[in-house]
Amino acid sequence: MGRPARSAPPSSVPVPPAEPRDPLFERVRDYLLAGGVRPGDRIPPEVELAAHFGVSRYRIRTVLGALAHMGLLERTARRGTVIRAPDQTGLSEQILFQFNVGAFDVAEYMEARAVIECAVLPLAVMRTSPVLLRRMEESIAALRATAGNPEAADRHDLAFHLLILEACGNRTLQSFAGLLGALFANFDYRRQFHRRDYMLDVIAAGHERILEAIRRHDTREAVRQMQQHLVMAQQDIPTIL
Repeated sequence: MGRPARSAPPSSVPVPPAEPRDPLFERVRDYLLAGGVRPGDRIPPEVELAAHFGVSRYRIRTVLGALAHMGLLERTARRGTVIRAPDQTGLSEQILFQFNVGAFDVAEYMEARAVIECAVLPLAVMRTSPVLLRRMEESIAALRATAGNPEAADRHDLAFHLLILEACGNRTLQSFAGLLGALFANFDYRRQFHRRDYMLDVIAAGHERILEAIRRHDTREAVRQMQQHLVMAQQDIPTIL
């Protein structure tokens, strides 16, 4: 009499996640997407998925583990496995990690920043709210008040640009906020701006011109002012590389 077949390991036993290139991974992913799932929706149980794809529960569990590891699924004790809501912070961190691993220099960051910030301005002009406009005003006022304190001024400078990303209302574009944060965290790059007169006459004044164009719903002028604002920063890059 032959030995009994081994059963699939219980769910309490850790299962190594499947590789994203696994054909079953792609089939399960496409199956979920075709079903029109939304964040918070519960996916079919492992038994049902295993029967649908004609594989073992163990194989399905490895695929679901990979999707959970990628932040696409969330396993809960009460509801089972559900579609996870998009996490802009996590996506931003993943993008930033890839940039750091690639050892991109400041000039490359600045090129990416210029493309992103100028691209989001038309959306920001169209979608910004009175609340966000007021927060932009407050960030400029705070920047002027702390112009003699480099670290505090940097925070308010960054806050203004992040508010523009927030105003665009596009979550994919907002995921690039980590790139801006990384640039502002680069002390060698930022120290060239640590002069009170530069913070007041260039940074704060530039923010005010951008904000005024946004307030007037003048997209072309807002983009032009942002381009000038960023070009002034790029001009000094070779002195610190």
